[in-house]
Amino acid sequence: MTSMNRALAAILFLAGCATPRPPELIGASFPTAQHISRSVRDHRGSRFLWGGTILAIENRADSTVLEILAFPLDGAARPEVAEPPQGRFLAEQPGFLEPREYAPERLVTVSGRLRDVQEGRIGEQAYRFPYLDTETLVLWPKSRTGSATYPDVRVGVGVGSHGGGVGVRLGF
Repeated sequence: MTSMNRALAAILFLAGCATPRPPELIGASFPTAQHISRSVRDHRGSRFLWGGTILAIENRADSTVLEILAFPLDGAARPEVAEPPQGRFLAEQPGFLEPREYAPERLVTVSGRLRDVQEGRIGEQAYRFPYLDTETLVLWPKSRTGSATYPDVRVGVGVGSHGGGVGVRLGF
């Protein structure tokens, strides 16, 4: 394999790592969290890919539960917060998650299986939260201004009198 082919393979590998979607969920369409809260019986045990902004975090003895305001996902599975919200859901992750890192307003994408719907409240209003057992949890990086952003991937290709080269920069 030539150095150019190795560089291209590395670029494609890094680009594939940029999305949190499990391969079998790529291109799949999922009912919204709001829809599932009304029809859990038909979907219990099914896998979902949802994302949004963290509203609350609760660390338990051996897991952490995130309350998330759901938004539609773009092609990279990043929540599109400029779109209307699609309900709320709870995601339980095994182990401890640092509340400072998984703070309110951070963007996350979650894939997991629907356990059930948990009755709760938003202020005085009763609410049915779809409850996912997390398989994959992606915390989107913050930009220097504090808002979430995409990973920064840059590729450079150069050719000179002594050969060519390829460079890859991956930053957050």
